[in-house]
Order: sequence, then structure tokens, then C-alpha cells
Amino acid sequence: MGRACTAVIVERRQLLRDALAQVVARAQLEVVASVDSLHELQLVDFSETPLLVLLGLGRQRESALQDLRDYRGQRSSDRIVVLSDAENSEVAGRFIRSGADAYLDELISPERLLEALNVVLMGGSVVPTAAMACILDEKSRSIPHAKRASADAVAPPTMKKGPQLSAREIAVLGCLVDGSPNKVIAREVEMAEATVKVHVKAILRKIRVKNRTQAAIWALSDERSPLARNVQATMLEDGES
Repeated sequence: MGRACTAVIVERRQLLRDALAQVVARAQLEVVASVDSLHELQLVDFSETPLLVLLGLGRQRESALQDLRDYRGQRSSDRIVVLSDAENSEVAGRFIRSGADAYLDELISPERLLEALNVVLMGGSVVPTAAMACILDEKSRSIPHAKRASADAVAPPTMKKGPQLSAREIAVLGCLVDGSPNKVIAREVEMAEATVKVHVKAILRKIRVKNRTQAAIWALSDERSPLARNVQATMLEDGES
């Protein structure tokens, strides 16, 4: 997937559109469209080059959510950043699950927004901690009870063999589940931050996901994950306390 070099702004409020355009310019991106809704954006004929889409929600959350799902079906390679005045973790989780790559408070500073845009443009995701916890918890509840075995349970012979992760990669994967940044992971597993970056890239490649958020969800819910049972058991114990 190529790096987006152009951007579109989807926002009903003209003042906020102008402010976003100024920030996007600082990220060396050209704004090629400024529209009121994602539905309107779908009517514009763009090339196959990936776009960075800044989506302001305002009070149009439900319609924007459906438009996001429809848009994702047409342009899967675009990077989508949602700006909202709602700090509700459930709302944030719904947008992330529907295809957003980032969910940010619209009161974020220009500097922090630029940092987030850089993360997204590099293929990463920016997800509120509370929203990430909701996503992982929902994944845990959706797993059949039979799969919530204890850590020492014997795997059935028919279970598919999972990706071959090294012990260090498994340790890093566990930190990704906690939502830890590279600096914290480096301290936890006692390795250089640059080495952590190498391990994260290797993990994403081996388990065939695009970003850290997807890696964390895979670690919790995929039956091939070396962490799935341990994470599920821990979450169950926490819920009982």
C-alpha cells in the first residue's frame, strides 16, 4: 500500500475545514477536496492513489458511521482519521471497527494532530485506550465458551498451526495487547527501542495484519495465537473480581 500524498476534508463546518486545511498543509499534503459528507465524497472520481481522509463528525455520528462503512467498501486503501467531540469509548470503538484508522478529539492541538497524522500515514492506528479495551473485551465475549480454556489446556490435534513467533516476539505481542508504545515495551522486555520496532514489523508480517491494533485483536481472539488463552483467562479473572 502506497503512502497517501493527498488529502480530503469531510466537515460541515467551514471554519473547522479551513483550520484542518492549514494543519494538513504542514504535513506536506495537498488538499484535493473539501466536502460536507462522506456520501458526497463518494460521488467524486479520484484516482487509485491512496487518500488521507479527515472526517469531522459534529452531530452526524450515525449517518457518518454508515457512510464510513460504504466508503470503506469502495476505497479500502485510504487512511481515515475521525475527529469527534464525543469521548465515548463505545462510539470510538464502533468507528474503529467500521474502518477508521484513528479516532481523535476535535479539540486536539495542531501539534498532536500532526503526530497522529504521521502515525496513520505510516500505516499505524491511533485508538483511545478506553476504546481499545472495549474492542478487546467485545472480542473476548464473542469467543465460544469452549475456547476459553485455561492456559495449561491441551490443544486439540486438529488445531491449525499458528505463525512461528520467537519468545521475544511473543513478549512484544503481549505488550501490544496492553497498548504499550515502543518506549514502554523496550523497558518491559529489556531491549533497545529500535529492536522493538524490528520485532513489531516482524510480528505484523508473520500474522498478516496491517497495524498494532489488529495485532492486539489477533493476539486475543485467534485460536492460533500463543497468547489467546492466557489473555482470555486473565480477562475472565478480572471480570470476576
